[in-house]
Amino acid sequence: NYDRFSEELSASRKAFRHAKSHPDFIGLHAAILSDWGRTQEALDLIDRSLSRAGNPANLLVLKGDVLLRMSRSDEGKSREAIRAGAFRLFEKAREADPSNINAHYRPGSLLAYERRTTEALPLLRRTAELSPFSTEIHQSLWGAIQGQAELPLEKRSAEVEADIRSLLRARGDYPGTLLAVSQQYGGMGLKARRKEIDARILKQFPDSREAEWVLVNRYRDFAEEHDGEEMKRPAVRAEY
Repeated sequence: NYDRFSEELSASRKAFRHAKSHPDFIGLHAAILSDWGRTQEALDLIDRSLSRAGNPANLLVLKGDVLLRMSRSDEGKSREAIRAGAFRLFEKAREADPSNINAHYRPGSLLAYERRTTEALPLLRRTAELSPFSTEIHQSLWGAIQGQAELPLEKRSAEVEADIRSLLRARGDYPGTLLAVSQQYGGMGLKARRKEIDARILKQFPDSREAEWVLVNRYRDFAEEHDGEEMKRPAVRAEY
């Protein structure tokens, strides 16, 4: 609502006035303007600030995000031109700072969503290298790898499993990571491996939200594997 927008805009303006050259406050102010539909103001602010930024990569990524948002309200050639401009900005951001995670992840995840996996994978692989502890980034990479329909399933599965092992070495003591791995194994039809990961969650994190999801998923899987008549049998119902 308008009151909320006014409060957010007032707070971001105040922060921006105190640190006009700080990229975090520039980005915050521009993001709020963009979120509330004042995209041209956001773009103008970013353009004025780029020359003052020591490392312009984050601002270039933010400008690319704003352009992508603009493209959703346009059609035809105008939409494609705006999108192309956004991807050029992401590329410039990578040139300015090759280690900028979002300069790789933003375009990579969008390309993967559009099933343009050949273009998405180099970006997502690099993103996973830059952020080895991010479960979300690895999940995006797994989806893109699995989306390579031109490759044999065995080859795709082998790459996903290798990345899973890498993630587990880095974050295997975190229940959210374990649940993501469990779900990935389930989607790949690797029931034994999924069961092994689920057991780790229940043993190491019995009171966690992830443990609750393990049980919910087990209930759902069990119900799907047994039809209505089977569920009437006392032994089956007891197991359920």
